[in-house]
Amino acid sequence: RIRLLSADAARRRYSNNVQARTFFGNPCAQRNGSSNRLSRKVNAAGANFNVEQRNPNAPHQILCLAGSLGTASTDFSVQLDDGGLDRAAASSSDSAADPQFGLVAIDPRGLAGSSFSSSGKVLTREYPSDFYLQDAFDGAAVMSALGYDKYSVMGWSDGANA
Repeated sequence: RIRLLSADAARRRYSNNVQARTFFGNPCAQRNGSSNRLSRKVNAAGANFNVEQRNPNAPHQILCLAGSLGTASTDFSVQLDDGGLDRAAASSSDSAADPQFGLVAIDPRGLAGSSFSSSGKVLTREYPSDFYLQDAFDGAAVMSALGYDKYSVMGWSDGANA
């Protein structure tokens, strides 16, 4: 049996565990020393989403959708960190290392930093039969709220199905 906890409940339950504090907290704000990486909250589709960006002013953005229990920081930390894309490109012919690309990764509705509605109500991650569709709509709403009307989409695990 799997029991899902809200981010607040998880913080309380695992507050003495350093790894859980890093996962459920906002590690990006602590280790982000770069002007290329930005953490912010974006109000879209009735929720306040935690958004992690790299190269936010790049002409082409890539929306990164996390897996069902993942977050922007857990599933895309290598790509978001400075040099992450550059290191990946050095070992392949990946053109995403080009500074013309930016990344926008969001915490899914009800997880980690996206645990509150626009009205302040606590959200929990739910998995109805159409949760992939909900994640896709949430990603599109966040991109619209950020002012991006044209972008590519990349997903990890369940995020690739959205």
